[in-house]
Amino acid sequence: YPDWGEVIFSKAATYIQLKLQKIIRENIRYCKLHFNGQTVGQHSSFHKDFDQDYFWTFILFTQDHWNTEWGGEFVCLNDETNQYEYFPYIPNSGVLIQSNWEHQGRQPTNKRQDALRTTVAFGYIASKMIDHHLNYVAKPDDQVWRMLP
Repeated sequence: YPDWGEVIFSKAATYIQLKLQKIIRENIRYCKLHFNGQTVGQHSSFHKDFDQDYFWTFILFTQDHWNTEWGGEFVCLNDETNQYEYFPYIPNSGVLIQSNWEHQGRQPTNKRQDALRTTVAFGYIASKMIDHHLNYVAKPDDQVWRMLP
């Protein structure tokens, strides 16, 4: 029997992939899925999803109801401009960044103590770099090594 959650997220990843390819004008392939949830007082830290510049991350804001006064914005350091960019948490929207950009999700503010900020991050690799990554960069225990067929 299929894992229906896996099927749903694979379909979402494919739909998002097709949209993103139009934006970045490059063939990409889904390689990573990450779920996140934060409540008031749960701080996150700046991080990179991958070190290489041939990966992209699309962060989907998954709450169906959210007031921007509750916080939860997404922050990234744009490597091209060396400026921080802030994106409000708006339900059913998302942000696309290169995966080697420093980024973080901000916690909800104390204006709504029971707020739960949830996201799903979809990772993609440039199709032309898959063989290179698997042959020269990835180790057998790397996530991308395991996820790509």
